[in-house]
Amino acid sequence: MFSVGPSDLPTVGEQVRKSSERVEALYAGRMGLSSDVVDTVLRTGGSRERSLSRIIYANQIWQEPEGYMDAIREEYGTGGKGLSIDGRRYSVWYDGQGMRIAEGDTAVYPSSHSASLSWEEVGGRIRQLLEQGEYASQDVIDGARDNALQECAQMLCLMERDMAEGVAEQVFDDLDLSRQTYPEEVERMAALLARPDHLVRLAGRMGELAGIYADDREVMVRHIYRPDKALGQLEELQREARPYQARDGIVWEEPPMFITQDEVDAYLIGGGNVDRRLDIYSFFLQDKTAKERADYLKGVYGIGGESHALSGADRSYADHDGKGLR
Repeated sequence: MFSVGPSDLPTVGEQVRKSSERVEALYAGRMGLSSDVVDTVLRTGGSRERSLSRIIYANQIWQEPEGYMDAIREEYGTGGKGLSIDGRRYSVWYDGQGMRIAEGDTAVYPSSHSASLSWEEVGGRIRQLLEQGEYASQDVIDGARDNALQECAQMLCLMERDMAEGVAEQVFDDLDLSRQTYPEEVERMAALLARPDHLVRLAGRMGELAGIYADDREVMVRHIYRPDKALGQLEELQREARPYQARDGIVWEEPPMFITQDEVDAYLIGGGNVDRRLDIYSFFLQDKTAKERADYLKGVYGIGGESHALSGADRSYADHDGKGLR
């Protein structure tokens, strides 16, 4: 047995410095950005709301590398964002290959001041930050499972509406969901999912429905919420959640955001239908003036808009009219 006196304990500053040195060593020779910038980007999560909660929950329930990495890839998907960190603009882009971070307005075509991380490196560093208590504040960590329960409850309540006649009554027969408003349904469902007995029972019923669905897709009127996917979420909720403790005094403020050139390009390339893009391409092959091209695009786009316009981000939108695209 031995004891450690106060003078032998590393300070928070020393812990952060040693952590930073480990990361710098990990990316030595191929990272043109400081580890502080990379960590700040990782602490913002993906493009969707409550992304941090889902990333933290994936860390809590997945110890197996394969399941954890699948959850991280799915959470980020394909997209990007722009962050202002310490007065400098950094662009972030993530896809099936991993994450790229670069100073400036694009990460797809990065400069020497950039970093390229595989998903294994992204997931590993996030887990390190969580273990060191430097990834998120305690209230966000503590709310990760509640968020998982709430999102699963929302999915089940919407799924119930897509089931064929008589199916929902068999799966949710003791929940009386149809007698309540949607918000009330979700709250009741989340409360029931928090109880192990109801969670196991509902997972069993969903497993039976998933087996039927594999042979008869008509048990679902629409296929937005598939029984096999719902079963996976219910099984995840049954996994033991690993606790994490935030470092005392840690306060996290998300950096200001901006729209990157990568996001604009992705919208212009991926937006609309294929025929419209081919028509635009054909028109631009012709010898037209800038005004003729502008007038043509004004007619093609017309007046309208859409939500989730930038890489599927929940709080993004696009509007287009005679004045241009916003």
